[in-house]
Amino acid sequence: MIKYFVTILLIGVAPCFADVRLPKILNSHMVLQQNSEVKIWGWADVGEDVLVQGDWLNAPIGIKANAEGEWQVQVKTGNAGGPHELTISATNRIHLTDILFGEVWIWSGQSNMEMPLVKVSGAYTGVKDAEQEVAAAEHPEIRLFQAGNFSSREPLDDVELGIEMYGVPPADCQWCACSPKTIPTFSSTAYFFARELHRKLKTPIGVIDASWGGTSAETWTPASGLKALGYKDELDQAVKLPQKANEKIPSRLYNGMIHPLRNFRIRGVVWYQGESNARRADRYQKLFSTMIRGWRQAFGYEFPFYFAQISPFRYRDLNAAYLREAQMQTLSLPHTGMVVTMDIGNLSDIHPKNKQEV
Repeated sequence: MIKYFVTILLIGVAPCFADVRLPKILNSHMVLQQNSEVKIWGWADVGEDVLVQGDWLNAPIGIKANAEGEWQVQVKTGNAGGPHELTISATNRIHLTDILFGEVWIWSGQSNMEMPLVKVSGAYTGVKDAEQEVAAAEHPEIRLFQAGNFSSREPLDDVELGIEMYGVPPADCQWCACSPKTIPTFSSTAYFFARELHRKLKTPIGVIDASWGGTSAETWTPASGLKALGYKDELDQAVKLPQKANEKIPSRLYNGMIHPLRNFRIRGVVWYQGESNARRADRYQKLFSTMIRGWRQAFGYEFPFYFAQISPFRYRDLNAAYLREAQMQTLSLPHTGMVVTMDIGNLSDIHPKNKQEV
């Protein structure tokens, strides 16, 4: 009788076929890298048949979910433009619309990258001519995606909505068109870069913001990189400390905000960080180079990696100068570039407002 009851109970809680699902970065209104092979991936029941059909493809692509319930296909994209539609079918059906082909970039770093267009706090007081910039930000072919601020003990396969940080609201992790409604609390440096690209290239631009103010390069470096550098204390923190989504622990911002994006094809990365490492400037060149190589290894190709020199400011010592030297030395890595900012900053404001020039 007991055995019979347990059997009935197990049947009652046994899962039904799980719906096929996608990571948050794959959604309507996204930009896919033009003239490239991009990955479409997700999860389903083990062994489930998944069919991927794009309106630009000659035929649908079929795949079975593996033993972990994961599936992935490679899809070729065409010239810049759109809109396109994408359908993923299994026991359920996901239909994505308004997809553009263009140039896709990730923006990352600390506060000068995260700083939004408008004032949201005492730390982020807005950019130069913020009101006019927001009012003029009607660019339907620039698409925005914000990864949530989320620190993870383990490398994640999907981004999280994250937490509010320095007045910037939690991310909704949804692609949206750039407009006066969607741009105010988005990364200003990322927006101005995207606007410049859009004006010059006349192509759609996909903007993925994965930045967090006050963070060190150690937090953005994979654990394997910390191990290779011999950073024992930092590696111990990364591995052993309890999971806390709001703490800037070594490797954990990479785990929660960059690793989940590794399958998404990008044109390159723009980085704006260094202030939090100024007191350890003698270690920065090796650390930064290791971080860049770790990201490229995770994505599987050597994308361009551009970075902004830290802004001039009335620091109390010469550490910032040494940090800038370390940034310059990082240019020894292939496909890197540095924007010099020494002539455009504000000595009394570590978050200069003229992000348009940067």
